[in-house]
Amino acid sequence: MLQSIRFRMSLVFVLFFVVLFESVGVFFVHQIEHSDLVSSQDKLTMPTYLRNQIVNGMDNPEDSDAQKGMKRAITDFDDRMVDNVVVYDQEGKIITDQHDLKKKGPVTTRLDTNTKMALRGDLAYRKVRTNDGAQGQEVIVTNVLKGSDNQTVGAVVVYGNLHQIYSNARRIMWLFILAGVLTVIAAFYLAVILSRTVTRPIEQISKQTARITAGDYAMVNKIGGSNEIAQLAQSVNVMSQKIASSTEMISNEKNRLYSVLHHMNDGVLLTDARGRLTIINQAASNYLKINEYETLGKPVFDILDMPEYQNIRDLIKTKSLSRWTWGIELLKFEFR
Repeated sequence: MLQSIRFRMSLVFVLFFVVLFESVGVFFVHQIEHSDLVSSQDKLTMPTYLRNQIVNGMDNPEDSDAQKGMKRAITDFDDRMVDNVVVYDQEGKIITDQHDLKKKGPVTTRLDTNTKMALRGDLAYRKVRTNDGAQGQEVIVTNVLKGSDNQTVGAVVVYGNLHQIYSNARRIMWLFILAGVLTVIAAFYLAVILSRTVTRPIEQISKQTARITAGDYAMVNKIGGSNEIAQLAQSVNVMSQKIASSTEMISNEKNRLYSVLHHMNDGVLLTDARGRLTIINQAASNYLKINEYETLGKPVFDILDMPEYQNIRDLIKTKSLSRWTWGIELLKFEFR
């Protein structure tokens, strides 16, 4: 089965579809994941009006309305992706924390290196980055806060989870896997059908040539079309007809030869190039007192009781035995 053309064609066809489909699937899932990450960055980037309220609260620590506006801006900036919002002053101290305001989780107490770079005004800081958090992969968006004089007064850092994004990616991936399995089944079915259209004519030609080898020339394939296989089938048909005609002609000539030889009164021996007997007529069989069918294929020197000769050429050159003169002349004629 593994060596059959049908299996190999089906395997190549299926593998091609699997590689193609899975490549498209990986690219598509990657694009969706990338698109969701870009969308998450937009969602986690705090709008300008909320940042202005936070800056106003930082500039006016004694103003209760400004403080309420700052806290409201941090509390209102909420989304299913948002885990926490932390505000730092220019020195890196935490001003307020969304978890602290909502009493819904642990308060952030650390200042990461990226935020330090943002507070120093280092342009090498990353506005958006990902990190392995305590609850899985998270995205961190850092927004620098500018005062009225366009000087850095602090930073607001938004921590968001990527559960929804990776959940969507996994769901899409499983859909692609399921679709891939169905595609493989459909591709295998189509491959079997298509390969059968190619291998079936070859099987017919193989069957025909096997029968020709066995001597049966009656089979004629009926493969139509103008492709290479059809041309091969037509050539095999023509070859079969020519072999049948040649075989019949050779058979008729052989039968005539046997008829002539067996009706001669003189004994006749025919050998091949190796000196083995191929034809002996009835007169020679009677004269030598041997069985025709038992001696065919045997060395002629053993039949003529001449072990001193090694080949036919030596026998032709030596005519010392008069009683074999007729046989020598015939052998000489055959040898030529």
